[in-house]
Parts: sequence; C-alpha cells; structure tokens
Amino acid sequence: MGDTVYTHFVSSFACGLAGALASNPVDVVRTRMMNQKGVALYKGTMDCLLQTWRSEGFMALYKGFFPNWLRLGPWNIIFFLTYEQLKKIDV
Repeated sequence: MGDTVYTHFVSSFACGLAGALASNPVDVVRTRMMNQKGVALYKGTMDCLLQTWRSEGFMALYKGFFPNWLRLGPWNIIFFLTYEQLKKIDV
C-alpha cells in the first residue's frame, strides 16, 4: 500500500478499533468495581468479571463500546497521522 496518508489513516483507524476492543471489558469491570458503595458486590476484579459474564452475558463487557471507540478512534487517527507527517519533515 505504500507509505501514504491513506495507509496511515487506515492503520490508525484499525489501531483505535483494536484498542477499544481490548480495553472495553477492563473499563467495564473497573467502573463496576469503583461504583461499589458501602456493600461490596464483588470480591475482586476476577469475581466482577465472572459475575458480569454469568449474569448479563459476554456482551455486557462491551457496554459503552461505541462511546469508547469514538473517544479512542479520532485520537489515534490524529496522533498517528501527525506523527507520521512530522517524521517526514527533515529538520
């Protein structure tokens, strides 16, 4: 495909998608652990992960995926496009 802006855009887009896919379950578990008030609903991180999976299904770990992706996607695109263009400048 070559070293073009289009290539950098597509790879940055894919990077944002992969980052959102990998980090969303961790974000869901972290948020649930942080929202425990008073009575502990979960014994730990793995207990929270397993309880969520068992009671709500695997897809519950991807609640809020699109807002997460809309946050990570543009950041990755802007960052990597800028980075690659700055690397081409001979200073």
